[in-house]
Amino acid sequence: LENTENGICKTTEEMDWNSSKSEASDPYRYKMDYPCIGTCVVINNKNFHQKTGMGTRNGTDVDAASVANTFKKLGYKVKILNDQTVAQMKKLLLDASKEDHKKNASFVCVMLSHGDEGVIYGTDGCEKFDTLVQCFKGNHCKGLVGKPKLFFIQVSSLWQSTAPGSYRRCVRCWSATVGSWI
Repeated sequence: LENTENGICKTTEEMDWNSSKSEASDPYRYKMDYPCIGTCVVINNKNFHQKTGMGTRNGTDVDAASVANTFKKLGYKVKILNDQTVAQMKKLLLDASKEDHKKNASFVCVMLSHGDEGVIYGTDGCEKFDTLVQCFKGNHCKGLVGKPKLFFIQVSSLWQSTAPGSYRRCVRCWSATVGSWI
């Protein structure tokens, strides 16, 4: 039994029935009754090749573990991949887009890396975000058409200290692309 706003107690069965009835009649509510909530891919780039000029992202492992734990609690199948090159990130996302998502309610990707506006770093260089995720557009990923595809990006600042009180810009490529819905 649970106490409601007006003090009337309802059984769990009554609450479930009323909840599903209101959800079914709400045209703005996303259907979540798939067998699986989905997959969550976490790309955690900590160590970068010297040629990029990017420093180590200390603390990112704690963030990756926290993200993984959160999405596991939400029911997602979580995959964590550490220190991915640009080519590895592209292949990973392409492979994920080709998986059978018919029984999944959604797809989540969390990218923890260095970056800039519209750009994410692999351990060996950078790539436009739009290029990395284009494989999830409807014409490429039919199993996720009409389903949420969530991309969370956490990037470290591209300003790197060279001496106390002085900073230099570390970006090797830049994109002025504007985010788009996929």
